[in-house]
Amino acid sequence: MGGVRRDTGWAGALLLLIALLAWPGGVQAEGPLEAEGRAIARMLLCPICENLSVLDSPSPLAQQMRGIIQEKLAAGESREQIIQYFVDRYGEGVLVEPPKRGFSLLVWLGPLLVALGGLVVVGMTLRRWLRRQPALDTEEAPADPEALKRLEAELRSQL
Repeated sequence: MGGVRRDTGWAGALLLLIALLAWPGGVQAEGPLEAEGRAIARMLLCPICENLSVLDSPSPLAQQMRGIIQEKLAAGESREQIIQYFVDRYGEGVLVEPPKRGFSLLVWLGPLLVALGGLVVVGMTLRRWLRRQPALDTEEAPADPEALKRLEAELRSQL
């Protein structure tokens, strides 16, 4: 049967491209302000959501914060000024990475101090354990006089 051959490859690709362009979250060019706004929103924690950045949070407050970030960027404020605005408003707990000073320094040095303390404890335990092990050298081991007499007698009997 020699039916009519239809080439649907190009038509399917064209439909897919149109669908991607029409999709609300589809291919969009991101300007420098949007990219910087996303970077700043990634550095801030949502005050309502637990352990979610402002960028990832679906809450209305995070959405408002993203809007404020874009407004401040459009007004020409720097990244540091915008972050400081939110720190002044919500405290240092709004930062994804706490500052490396004051009490927050313990967050950065705590794991290192715990690891060093653990190494010291393991080293001291191993040292004590090795000191308690019986000596394997016969010259250092205290000799039992009765056992030595029996050993000598057994050796003489075999000669």
